[in-house]
Amino acid sequence: MSTKKITRLPENDKTNGWSRLLAPRMAKPALGKDIQADWVIVGGGLAGLAAARRLAENRPDDSIVVLEADQVGEGAQGRNSGFAIDSPHNVGSSMGELDAARSHAWRVRQLLI
Repeated sequence: MSTKKITRLPENDKTNGWSRLLAPRMAKPALGKDIQADWVIVGGGLAGLAAARRLAENRPDDSIVVLEADQVGEGAQGRNSGFAIDSPHNVGSSMGELDAARSHAWRVRQLLI
């Protein structure tokens, strides 16, 4: 297997204010050898970590690797405060529109379970 050093990484513009409230974190060292895993999650953001956690719950004997170019949680999801909502933002003021949004969110959750 040939390897290639990755030299172009995402630029972290340091606008994640939430991380500034925390004590400094030390990044894990770069992977220094080839490894094998049952699952590889690319991205240590909100979705990637949620996927890894769900896999760990459902497949406790499988090995799971999360690959992240920066520190976990320091990307775009950190800049939007790491919030995920279960209803769309374009909900109007009527109860019918709110009910439709809740119905949509329920259908999405059923797909994820």
